[in-house]
Amino acid sequence: MKSLEKILFPKNEKSFNLRQLFEKTEEIIRSKIKRIGEYAEKASEYVINIENEVKHGVESLEKDIKGYLETAKYVIPSVLASSTTLGRLGYIGSTLLICGTSKGGIGGNWYSKIPPIVSSLLSIVSLIIGLYDFHQYHELSQELQDIKNNNNVSLIAIREQLQNINATLAELKNNLNDMNTNYNTTITNIQRQLEEINATIIGLENNYQTSQEQIQNLINQVQTLEQQLQALENYYTLEGILFGNNNNSYGISVIQINSVQIENETAYVQGTVSSSGANVILEIPVDYVEKVNVNIQEFVNDVQRNGWNPYLIIDRVDLQYMTLLNNQNGTYVISIQPNEPVKIGIAATPADPSAIYNVLNNKNNYYIVIQDSYPVYNSPLALWGYKSGNSVVVDFSNNYQYNLAENMISIADQIINSPGNQNPTSKGIIYTYSIFNGSVSTYQNYPEYIVGQTYIPLIVLEPEEGESII
Repeated sequence: MKSLEKILFPKNEKSFNLRQLFEKTEEIIRSKIKRIGEYAEKASEYVINIENEVKHGVESLEKDIKGYLETAKYVIPSVLASSTTLGRLGYIGSTLLICGTSKGGIGGNWYSKIPPIVSSLLSIVSLIIGLYDFHQYHELSQELQDIKNNNNVSLIAIREQLQNINATLAELKNNLNDMNTNYNTTITNIQRQLEEINATIIGLENNYQTSQEQIQNLINQVQTLEQQLQALENYYTLEGILFGNNNNSYGISVIQINSVQIENETAYVQGTVSSSGANVILEIPVDYVEKVNVNIQEFVNDVQRNGWNPYLIIDRVDLQYMTLLNNQNGTYVISIQPNEPVKIGIAATPADPSAIYNVLNNKNNYYIVIQDSYPVYNSPLALWGYKSGNSVVVDFSNNYQYNLAENMISIADQIINSPGNQNPTSKGIIYTYSIFNGSVSTYQNYPEYIVGQTYIPLIVLEPEEGESII
């Protein structure tokens, strides 16, 4: 049978294996998360670099401004104090102008620390002062002080901007850390979900395997039940009812008769099938179970009154002339068709059904003779009989067998209602059979059958229609 994988995901171009899909999904997710992590790491490094560069630049600018202020603080007043007003201002102006227009001045001198914009400014101031009186010196000092104050204000603003940048960088770091934490949590959740999915798949595979085993067990049970049902169907067919389900080779069915009723030329025989144990009612045309003025009902009554067991014997080949009608509370009604060459035996014996099976199915191994009531002279345990139309002597081995034969002949005489008849079988209505194992010798030129240990007496009613089974 197909596996669950083949049932859910048949191998074609449009189908995917569930496990491969999960593995591919996990691989893609891990790759994306790894790239996001790398981008986050690079972004963090880039922010740190920006922060360091800004900080370094601000510190350098602050240092330069401080240097400029210090230079202006000490150099300008000393120059002003060592010369005349115009000389000092000219010196300062020319010096600053030269420094401002040069590309760097003399290395190591304080001139190199004055930025071009400051030297230019001072040069212009010196020219103005040269036009005005020395009394304007105080105004120049005030302007220099204002420049210093403005530089301090700019430095404070730069520091505030730096603080804002640091705060922004800190917030960005926190956001990156939160994103990294969230991504790690997401990865953990996805891994847990993948593990749960894998566990579910394994559980489904185990359930599928268990289901397969259960299905196979159910199939086996169904097959067993089908075999049992077939056996029951075979058993409760007409052949199964009459001949059992043991596939024996016996050609007869022995039914022990319990009661008989005759109505409208039909004999209703109720009995039990020996091979199957089934209870049956046989609907038989009277012609099959009577001869002249003797019918099966009279036969059964006389036999049971004398303590013998009546039996109905049916040939397997005659199933074609029989019909299973219905089931009446566990009793199967079987109809036998009229005017057909049906072989039916109506017999009586003190023996059990198994003895009848053995005798009638292996009768070639037995001697069978028909007895009459005439005793053989000078032989107290022998009676006359018939074999193939010729007279024979039946020599019993003991008194029990001899008396049993005489009792059988007496019952036959009662059935045909001919008391004292010396030869009840001569009318062809009732036959008394001795079936035995033994030996054959000669008695006064007559074949003499010496009866052995196996012995079954049978009283048989000859049918009007059809044939006798014996």
